Amino acid sequence: MAYLIKAGRVNLRTVRKADAESMYRYLQDGEIGRWTLIPRPYRRKDAQAFIEVAQRQARKKKPNMILLGIEYPETGEIIGGIGLHQINYQHKNAEIGCWIGKPFRGQGLVTEAMKALMQYAFKTMKLKRVSAQVFVGNVASMKMVRRCGFTREGCLRSNFLQRGEWRTSYIYSILSEELKNRQVILGNPPYPKTALRRGNSAAILRLIYI
Repeated sequence: MAYLIKAGRVNLRTVRKADAESMYRYLQDGEIGRWTLIPRPYRRKDAQAFIEVAQRQARKKKPNMILLGIEYPETGEIIGGIGLHQINYQHKNAEIGCWIGKPFRGQGLVTEAMKALMQYAFKTMKLKRVSAQVFVGNVASMKMVRRCGFTREGCLRSNFLQRGEWRTSYIYSILSEELKNRQVILGNPPYPKTALRRGNSAAILRLIYI
């Protein structure tokens, strides 16, 4: 199936071959590589390989992961990525990760995308728990997941080897019943229909990028 999820000012959709160029362009930003496991340097063939995996997973009845692009509807361009990883259907849980291009940061777009995918995970997929990992030092992402209703559970020391360096992360989670109890936090605010402005702060979750 091809995914299409409305997420406030952006859409979340299955990526296509034509999206490789915009993904390649935005993923040249070293800040994204700093806070994720996305390859660095990022090459066009990395984007093409990712799209192939995303489409292959989308064709499965029970995918191991759901890999989506964050689309700016006015242009159809992919300006970021978001996904559910390590989906466990028996225990009804998954991990969420995301990134967004530098020109679109600081505008709440990642928060909108996170909320929409969380709604899909809990209401459509009937998951019980969604977790997120944030590398220590990524303050913008820590604030973002808290805005989305996540609770910090603890610290995972040296749990990822990123380009030869061991990274420590905080683990956050939200449960399905907490989503219901936090509708005020998770509701989309009435943003005006204005052009996107440029931002600098980065909200980028630890993301396994295939």
